[in-house]
Amino acid sequence: MGVEKLKVLVTGANGFIGSHVLEALIKENGWEIAITLRPESDISRIRNMLEESNRIKAYVLGEQSLDSIISSFKPDLVVNFAVYYEKKDLYSNIDQMVETNISFSSKILDSMSRNGGRFFVNTGTYTEFLMDKQILATESNVHPANLYSATKAAFENILKYYTENYNITAVTLNLSTTYGPKDKPNNLIPYLVNCSLENRDANVSAGEQILDFVYVKDVAEAYVKAMRYLLGTHKNYDVFSIGSGSPHNLKEIAEIISGFGGNLRINWGAIPYSLQETFFFKSDITHARNVLRWWPKYTLSEGLRETFEYFKGVKSHE
Repeated sequence: MGVEKLKVLVTGANGFIGSHVLEALIKENGWEIAITLRPESDISRIRNMLEESNRIKAYVLGEQSLDSIISSFKPDLVVNFAVYYEKKDLYSNIDQMVETNISFSSKILDSMSRNGGRFFVNTGTYTEFLMDKQILATESNVHPANLYSATKAAFENILKYYTENYNITAVTLNLSTTYGPKDKPNNLIPYLVNCSLENRDANVSAGEQILDFVYVKDVAEAYVKAMRYLLGTHKNYDVFSIGSGSPHNLKEIAEIISGFGGNLRINWGAIPYSLQETFFFKSDITHARNVLRWWPKYTLSEGLRETFEYFKGVKSHE
């Protein structure tokens, strides 16, 4: 099946990573693209794409059911970014977390199985393995760090069931810490960038963590390569770790950002470490390199520079 004949449905395309994957798909040409939104969805990240591209068909959940959308569009491939995340485990969040991360995603698979859908790209996270190994490889054992990670791991078991019992081929991409343009302002890197641009103090932890940061445009390329891989593989299911493969100290991140200008003042240790803090993490990207022929193209400095310039541009238009 060629790309020019492939119908792709992207859920959560208005999110940080989803918006970059959507942009990559548009640039590639050939894909027939549909996305799902909710009436309350923030489309600021993809508004220009929706206005400028006539290749995106947008379905609104609520106006149509998920099953009717899949029955109507009949996607060959679904890329699922629909997610509900909360850092803290709260009783009030359980229903929505289970509904989005398990039930909604499972309903996609069920509807695909009845409507000819063949391929599925799942998004995982390194925190599903946080307490097990400090280097995330394909064979790492699951040991979720929080309830969010547990729901992601639970869905992966459901995904395996569908690949073993229905005509669905799937991959999971387990992502390390992703950063870049359009990221949430309260995430670490945009927070430091904005503090620098606004000449205000940044209050952070002691900064002893050494983590694997990967630029979002590299991640988007990994998704496109995973989609192409699905078209030719004979395996029902595969898992890939997607990261830089080169962890960096948080103080190194801050030093690079400081070099771009602005005035970055950091109060190290102003915020305590969390109970489940990760102090070292690295992705083993060997499997992705060998099978997907994917590896990061951006250096840390290049990715941080583009991120800095993006948020600088946002500030100039406020």
